[in-house]
Amino acid sequence: MLEDEKKWFLLHSKGKTIRKSILKLSLAATVHGVWCERNMRIFQQKMMEVDPFGSKICNNIRDTMMAWRNITSMQENKVLFRAWGVPFPRLTSIVEV
Repeated sequence: MLEDEKKWFLLHSKGKTIRKSILKLSLAATVHGVWCERNMRIFQQKMMEVDPFGSKICNNIRDTMMAWRNITSMQENKVLFRAWGVPFPRLTSIVEV
């Protein structure tokens, strides 16, 4: 059942571009979110609604993207950051005193 999705992911996630990094991050955040939801249902007998669950995953992706540094200043990268609502990291220079 998931074999087609696995093939698609492996085909589209090879490489180190920002787009591919976001794809890998999205899968990791989704798996983590599902695992946490599973644990909450089993151990706390609580269940999260669908909308907050999806928002939590998206927020985790945004939070991780905000921590990224040394991003190549290409238009595609800027568009991706803007689409996710994340400010593009500014380059900082080190000043020796």
